[in-house]
Amino acid sequence: MASSTHLAPLAKFLGENMRPSIPSDVLQQITLVMPMPKFTEQRHIIPGTGGEYTIFRTNRAINFMKPLEASYGAIQTEQHQSQEFWTWGSSPYLIAFHSPDEKTLLSRPQPGLFAVMDNPKALHPPTQAAAWQEQATGPIFGVANVKLYRKMQTNPNTGKLPDGFMFRMFAPVLNDVEHVTFTVGGEEHLVLEAKAVCASPEQVSVVEQTLQSLLVLLDNSVASQLQFLKDQPGDDIGATRELLSLASNVIKNTKLTSEENYLRLTAPVGNIHTILQSALPKIQAARMAARRAQSQNNLKDIALAFLNYESAKGHFPPAVLYDKETGTPYSWRVAILPYLDQKNVYDQYHFDEPWDSEQNKRVLEYRPMQLLSPTKPTSTNAAYYVLTGPETGFPEGEGSGLMQFTDGTSNTILVVEAKRDIPWTKPEDIPYSSNKPLPKLGGVFEGGFHTAICDGSVHFLSEAIHQQTLRHLIEKADGNVVNYSEFKK
Repeated sequence: MASSTHLAPLAKFLGENMRPSIPSDVLQQITLVMPMPKFTEQRHIIPGTGGEYTIFRTNRAINFMKPLEASYGAIQTEQHQSQEFWTWGSSPYLIAFHSPDEKTLLSRPQPGLFAVMDNPKALHPPTQAAAWQEQATGPIFGVANVKLYRKMQTNPNTGKLPDGFMFRMFAPVLNDVEHVTFTVGGEEHLVLEAKAVCASPEQVSVVEQTLQSLLVLLDNSVASQLQFLKDQPGDDIGATRELLSLASNVIKNTKLTSEENYLRLTAPVGNIHTILQSALPKIQAARMAARRAQSQNNLKDIALAFLNYESAKGHFPPAVLYDKETGTPYSWRVAILPYLDQKNVYDQYHFDEPWDSEQNKRVLEYRPMQLLSPTKPTSTNAAYYVLTGPETGFPEGEGSGLMQFTDGTSNTILVVEAKRDIPWTKPEDIPYSSNKPLPKLGGVFEGGFHTAICDGSVHFLSEAIHQQTLRHLIEKADGNVVNYSEFKK
């Protein structure tokens, strides 16, 4: 894609949204493998089988640690049977990586990664791949081994496929097709080509009739969805409409032709420049809207945790707490972990040690998602802070009780969203003083920042909000009325 004049923008978009971020001029091929699971006699999945994994191949030797660190932050090196693999967090369910050579990177969650590391054949294509590859006329190519799928789904006692609705609908395809290859190619105009191989010409005819019926069904379904979304607002809805319109055009222009023992499907996808110019901005806007919604949900969870803490202790946690035995400081972000359903992380924190001790650095790598920015989930920096100072809800000493918010809990800021290089476990927040300039907030999203109010509500404050209005919201007992008309802009 990167070497194509017309597809280069698509390669750039994928590169910007892909992890690990291997440069497009170095990346030669990405192979996504989705093997069938293997079962015991009791039909239980054998651990380490099934589940997808990805193989990245480069056109020259590179140090894979650099793109991994750029994408995931701190990387740990571990050992499995004298082979190195890399992790970026403490959870065994996160993606891990292994590089068998300087041009290959394998990614898969643990412990499935070990099954591939222990089987060198897993890094090589199957024996049929040479024949399949001949049909790869474009930069995007895939194959579905229907024969293998049929074998795995067939009931060993009855010799039949399951009797569900989807299996009945696709019965001729599942029963008669050996494998399906598809490729997307072309230069300025992309074309999808698929080839379904059967054992006999008679089976091809049955499969063709089935696919013709399915195309009509799909066309009607897409048209119905487009009609439903016609007047719906929202960036994510706009992106969905674009994709559905594209799908409708592909379906309407799809052609089926049969030759001997295979059926060929050809569908013009469209002009690549038109697709990129119309769809990608909406997709990016939808992604950003989703991230903003996630940040709002994070703040709602944090506010609820504060209120539950207050209910249990009689006051909010102070910005900095101290271990009773050693006086070692720790952050409110650590203190509220049990109220965020993160007690397992809380229990591993050593309160008698500094936040950056060896043990607590391991806790830092757990990255509770409610405390991190949705735009940088692999960072260990906090995205949410309290404002500290005598006038705020977080003066030095004991935590404030609700009765101390004399301006009212609906008029006082609890937590703010801000871009700072402060690890989430570090007992450091944002100082505020009524006789000093306002601290810089936001920086995560354009136009302003999210904030949680002491009553649990969450708002997005415009960066153009009047400074005095913001001060009224920060100070818990200044006796001033908040200008809500400006607050909600």
